Amino acid sequence: MAPLARSRSAVIYDDLARQLVSQFKYGDRLELAKICARLMVGAGQDYWGEKCVFVPVPLHWRRRLARRYNQSQLLADQLGVQTGFPVYRDWVQRKRPTRQQVGLSSKDREQNVRGAFVVTERFLEQYEGQHIVIVDDVVTTGATVDAIARCFKKRYRDKVNVLSFARVVMDPIGAI
Repeated sequence: MAPLARSRSAVIYDDLARQLVSQFKYGDRLELAKICARLMVGAGQDYWGEKCVFVPVPLHWRRRLARRYNQSQLLADQLGVQTGFPVYRDWVQRKRPTRQQVGLSSKDREQNVRGAFVVTERFLEQYEGQHIVIVDDVVTTGATVDAIARCFKKRYRDKVNVLSFARVVMDPIGAI
């Protein structure tokens, strides 16, 4: 059984998307969160007929300290503002640090994030049957969002969706 019900992205990860994400993620261009989220709202429009909650991909506390912010959190916050759905940043935690995924193969990405996330007690206390929308900036192989989705028990999986700003499209032989 696939861990996700649906996955949507606003744009294909091309040169322009790469520049936007780089400026947003590493160049302190935090205002880009609003623009990216606006595009994401359009991409996720088939989600909005349901009661949704946004759950950003968490950073490990060390990486967050180094970067000063979590780009997925900023996107989720903007999505919440633009759609009116709540954001729950404390439903999933990254319990151990992982290597950056850039440059890793699909298999290595999967191994890198295996067991890295945990659903918190807050989820069990607050969950009321909403559709969970995991928010990320870029989905490459899907290893990170799949690892998070797997944290939600089997009975919740039909309610777990993904919304990202960009999606890497692989060529037919699977190269990134």
